[in-house]
This record gives sequence, structure tokens and C-alpha cells, in this order.
Amino acid sequence: MAVAALTVTLLTGCVGQQEFDITYYNLSAPATGKPAPAPKFGSIFVHDFYVNPSYEDKNFNYRTGDLTYETDFYNQFKLSPRMQFTALTREALKRSGLFQTILMPESSRVSDYSIAADVSQFYADFRNPQNPRAVLTVSYNLTRNLRKGLEHPLLFAKTYSESVPIAKKTADEVARAWDLAFGNITRQFLRDLARVTPPAAGETQ
Repeated sequence: MAVAALTVTLLTGCVGQQEFDITYYNLSAPATGKPAPAPKFGSIFVHDFYVNPSYEDKNFNYRTGDLTYETDFYNQFKLSPRMQFTALTREALKRSGLFQTILMPESSRVSDYSIAADVSQFYADFRNPQNPRAVLTVSYNLTRNLRKGLEHPLLFAKTYSESVPIAKKTADEVARAWDLAFGNITRQFLRDLARVTPPAAGETQ
């Protein structure tokens, strides 16, 4: 996986000019391996990821103590974590071949299934200077959307956590470790989805 980075220099100040070099990062689409030979499920809609408010901004977040964090203004995501996780998961599901159709938000169709995800942890852990880690925890729910009423039976739910070593204390290495963590989680999630048995026609659970 490759992490894209773009450095932009901003000039600010009315009396004097002050230079700020801000580097923007994007996570990459996780490699999903060989696609399924045939779709197991019908259409799927991926809801926007919910990200813990402590980690939902674009700035990199570093955990320095049990109760202390630092925000890195000079290294940011180009898009919010919510938007990146959502878009990249849609792309991974599309390439997995598990679903017939990945519905986009602008679609007027009602999907057969829905995925909701909750990112509860997303930070670089620098509490141990000798062992910095990129931490990511994501919980997924797969529900079936029935055509009658508002019933959404839960078919699958699981939480995945990754703590990936950061090679060096640089923003590039932090981003690479997060990229690896997200890729690992996505592949585990897709493997588990492939083991889910779709309900037979007419089943409500």
C-alpha cells in the first residue's frame, strides 16, 4: 500500500509573513486479494463511518500519556477520517466481489444490506518512546434491510483492533502504519463477511 502525501506552504500574517509547511495525506485503498467467484449478497449500502469525536478532525493525533494527547497541525489528512474510511471501504467491497452492487449515497434504491461502522480509536501512541504504535479500532455491523416496515435484522457484528509499530517518529511513518492497520482490518472484515451465510428468500433473521 502507498500513502499519498502533498506538502503545501501557506503564508499568513498582516504585518509580517509567517511560513507554514502543511503536509496532507491520504490513506490508500486496501489490497483485497482475489475477488469472490460470484456475489454472495445482493446490493449493499455503506453508511458514513462514525468516528470518535476525539479523532474525527484532519490533524494527526498523538497520544503522549494516559490522559494527554497532542494535535499535529502541520500533518493532516486531505479528507476527514470519516470520508476516507467510508470511501475506501466502499471501494474494497466493490473489488471483493461479495456484493452484486455497491450503492452510492445519491442512489434512490433501497439496498438489500447495510454496513455501519464505528471508529473508536485512531491515534499514534507515543506513550512508550521506544515502541511507538499506530492504533486503530473499528466495529462493523452488517444488517439486512427488509422491504416491510423498519426491520433491520443484524447478521454480523465484530470489532477489530490493530496496533502497528511505527518505524520512525515521522509523520510519513505514522501515516504508513495507519495505512497498514486499516488494510489489515479491512481484509479481516472481508474474510469474515465471506463466511456469513445470506438469509434464504423469505427469512426474516
